[in-house]
Amino acid sequence: MRHKAFELNNNKDLTTAVAPSTVANRQRGWQMKYIASFSAGKDSTCMILKLLELKYPLDEILFYSTGIDFSCIDFNSKKMEALAKANNIRFTWIEPDKPFLWYMLEKPVKKANGEMSYGYGFCGGCHRFGTGLKREALHRQYQKYGDEPIVEYIGYAADEYDRWIKARQKRDGNRIKVFPLIELGISEAEALAFCHENGWYWRIRPEDENSMELYSPGALRRISCKYCSNKGLDEMRFVFHEMKDVWNELRELQSRIPWKFRKNASIFDLEERFKREDSLPKQETLL
Repeated sequence: MRHKAFELNNNKDLTTAVAPSTVANRQRGWQMKYIASFSAGKDSTCMILKLLELKYPLDEILFYSTGIDFSCIDFNSKKMEALAKANNIRFTWIEPDKPFLWYMLEKPVKKANGEMSYGYGFCGGCHRFGTGLKREALHRQYQKYGDEPIVEYIGYAADEYDRWIKARQKRDGNRIKVFPLIELGISEAEALAFCHENGWYWRIRPEDENSMELYSPGALRRISCKYCSNKGLDEMRFVFHEMKDVWNELRELQSRIPWKFRKNASIFDLEERFKREDSLPKQETLL
């Protein structure tokens, strides 16, 4: 099935994607650098597998680690690092300048009234400081390349039209953004299926083949960091029931953070809600 973003973008050739002023850069003796942005989720994983399968140019894979990712993300990032090494591709780990938990719990923050507080609290909603940390870390990394022209592969799927439009409107110096899954017309569901066909999974316990797949229906829609407050209520219900270790970590964090996890509910409020639901007849949940 072809999607809107694919239809609007299918006149490009990945193998000939070039940055602005490429001719002038080549006259200086510079070579084009091809870099893939990797999150270790299904879409960016599928993207890199496809780049390798179709033999598109790829010099480096950049992986941003929050340090508080789900264990399957850590597992698959190391698996991708090994695959990159086997294909003579550089794999670079990028991290925030300080531990993510420091930003959550300890960073000095001056309030509008002049008082000081400590820590940003949970990341999510209109308070997505984690996005800024990732952007800064990537910027620091790209600065190391100087003025080299760069093709940046980004793993947006063909049915992520809105994300694609926003990304295309942003200019990042000497980088040109290329979207392989959109070029190939691959949707999110197709990306996950391709990953599974090639032995890539996102299990609760990564090395246990009988462990539940986190992208399963009724589990998680996106496998972001463990403590992201953008998760929907059904996703939080899943974490409460199926990932007790993560839930206990959330309880510990909530005990140290004065602001609620969600706009109108703390982790403890959600826990009480889910416990009440468990006492209801099967198939019923609280509105």
